[in-house]
Amino acid sequence: VAEFDADFTRSSDYYVVPSPPLPEPVSRCLFRQAGHFISGPADPRLFTHQGRLYVYYSFYSTQSQPFTSVSTCDQLLRYDCTVWVQPLGDEPEAPPVELALPAPNPQEKNWLLFSDEASGKLLAVYNLEPHVLLDINLITGKSIEMAHTSARALFQGLEGSLHLGGSPLHIPSLGMYIGLFHTMLKRQYANYLYLFQDRAPYQVRCVQRVPLTLPHMNVRWRKVLFGSGLEIDPAADFIRVYYGAGDERSGMVSFKLSELISGMACLSDPPTDSDQGVRMSFGDTLVSAQPPRDRATLATLLAAAAASGAHLKLSFAAPPPPATE
Repeated sequence: VAEFDADFTRSSDYYVVPSPPLPEPVSRCLFRQAGHFISGPADPRLFTHQGRLYVYYSFYSTQSQPFTSVSTCDQLLRYDCTVWVQPLGDEPEAPPVELALPAPNPQEKNWLLFSDEASGKLLAVYNLEPHVLLDINLITGKSIEMAHTSARALFQGLEGSLHLGGSPLHIPSLGMYIGLFHTMLKRQYANYLYLFQDRAPYQVRCVQRVPLTLPHMNVRWRKVLFGSGLEIDPAADFIRVYYGAGDERSGMVSFKLSELISGMACLSDPPTDSDQGVRMSFGDTLVSAQPPRDRATLATLLAAAAASGAHLKLSFAAPPPPATE
C-alpha cells in the first residue's frame, strides 16, 4: 500500500500488508503448481470507516472442510475462500478479520464494503440482483443480511452474468450511493455504474445501460477490464473509475458525473401527465430514462421491454413556441 498525491506521484513509501498464513498443505502444493490458483490475498480494495483506512481482500477460509490425507493438490488449490478485512495506517500489524456468513458459499468474494453515513455501520453489498446488503461486525467478523430488494427490470437486456466491482461512494445531494459492477460473457467484461438509496431498504434506483469506455492499454487479455474503484467530486461534476487491464496494468478514466447519471435507466413513481422521457412498465415497476437520442439506444430499450413482456411508452416534451417581438 502506498499514498499518492493529486498528480499520482507516490508521496510515501509503500509497505506490505501482512496476510494470514497459507494452510501448510496448500503451501506444499503451490510450491509445485503455482500460477493458476489463489496463492495469496486477491482483489484488494480500500475503504474508510470511522476515520480509519482498511483493505479487504479474498483469501482462503478457515471455515472450510478440514484437509484429509488423501486430498489432492487440485482439491487443495480450489480451497474455499472468503473475505478478510485488514486495518491500515497507524497499526498495520493488527490482525486481519475473517468475515463469515451463517451459511457461506464455497467461494465468497467481491463483497463491496462501505461505511454507511446514516447508520454509522459498516455494510457490504453482497449481491447485485437481488440487491442484498450485509451488516458487518468488525470485531467478530459476523455478517448478517439486513436488506434484500429487487430491481430486476433495470438489469433486463444486459448480456452476461452480473458481478460486483468497486465499493460504493455517497452522493448526499442525490440521497444515493453510486457503485460499480460488471457483466461477464465468455471472459469479456463490460463495466457499469449504478445508484442505490442511502437509507433502508437501500434499493437499486438507477442502472447505466451503456458500458463505460475503458482503454485496454495494449495488454494481452484486452477483454478483461475489471473496474475496482471509484473517486467522485459531485461539486466538480466528475467521477474517476479505476480498473485493472488484463491482470497486467492499472488504469484510471475520468467522466462527467452528471452525463453518466442522466443517461441511466431509473425506477420511478407512476408517471403523471407531465412526465417525460422513456418509461418501461414491468408489472408494478416502472423504469425511466432520458428520451433516446439514437437508434442504438432505442433498440436496447425495445429489446429489454420485449425480453420481459413490458409495455414501452415514449413521451417527449413539445418544442417551445417561437419567440415573438
